[in-house]
Amino acid sequence: DTPGESDIPMTMARYEMRGTPTLVLIDREGRRRAQVFGRPEDMEVGAAIQALIDESPRGGGVDGATDKGDDAARAGCDDEGCAIPGG
Repeated sequence: DTPGESDIPMTMARYEMRGTPTLVLIDREGRRRAQVFGRPEDMEVGAAIQALIDESPRGGGVDGATDKGDDAARAGCDDEGCAIPGG
């Protein structure tokens, strides 16, 4: 990761990661749809990925969100990260 303006690497800062491992799921439109600090169960990750694959390419994201910040909030994101949908 490229060094950032602080002690935190650029990607970690941009995605507001607390540490590693961190899983980030990004949909085909480039929106962050889930983020989990730690290691979630493989079946949960697989189901979340399949749900993203099954979505219509024209879909507006979670609840029709179009803004990345709104999308993250609607995906259950808070200071602790984002939950895996259905997990």
